[in-house]
Amino acid sequence: MVSTASLVVMVINMIFGVALPIFLLLWFKKRYNASIKAFLFGLLTMFLFAFILESIMHSIVLSTGLGQSILASTWGYAIYGGFAAGIFEECGRFITMKFFLKKETDNPHNALMYGAGHGGIEMVVLLTMTMFNNLLYSIMINSGHASIITSALDDANKAVLEETFNTLIAYPPAKFLLSSWERVSAMAVQLSLSVLVWIAVTKGAKKIWFLFLAILMHAFLDGMLLPLKAAGLSDVLLEVCIMIVAAVYVCIAYFTWKKNLAKKETE
Repeated sequence: MVSTASLVVMVINMIFGVALPIFLLLWFKKRYNASIKAFLFGLLTMFLFAFILESIMHSIVLSTGLGQSILASTWGYAIYGGFAAGIFEECGRFITMKFFLKKETDNPHNALMYGAGHGGIEMVVLLTMTMFNNLLYSIMINSGHASIITSALDDANKAVLEETFNTLIAYPPAKFLLSSWERVSAMAVQLSLSVLVWIAVTKGAKKIWFLFLAILMHAFLDGMLLPLKAAGLSDVLLEVCIMIVAAVYVCIAYFTWKKNLAKKETE
């Protein structure tokens, strides 16, 4: 049986995954008159470049001999995955800001609004939808209907799903909250990287290196996770590491904002 406390936390996570992006949307709109268009384009860009185009590339590359070699190496997969995420997301961010948000560049806070949309859809997919699936599975487990799903699967998929069921039953309720903690850190990173790419777009060729900086920062964060997990780092310590990196990225974004965008706000 999945505990009642776990079910409650799953529901909290589900709601939080939708509530935070909506809160940021409303806050940036009210406080800074940021454009809802920037939010929507952030959402669409993340969906297209990360969830579709990047996934297509993975399905092609990882099915080859080279892909199998990458998968066999912790560091190889970490570097590959980190740079794949960095290149697709940051280049997508750059393309959208440069070609589809031209009229929104007068307000630098649209960088944050874009980041809220970009990180918001990621939060909904990875937190809300994941917790929704977990909740459905948990209800089926507790009602004794889990076999309805497993009976229709082949042995390999059945084993995977049964492992998922066992994890849900054994997982401590408090650890489910780590998912929301991680998404807050991820949102902070998405907002920060959006600021850097916004500068690369609005400040011309001399600041294009901010795009490459954003790619490297993204690749570092995503790439460090697998080696840390492989080293046996606990989930809590892993989230602490992510939070520290996110805090550093926020500081970088803040100071680059003050140097490159703050003057525009006062003009």
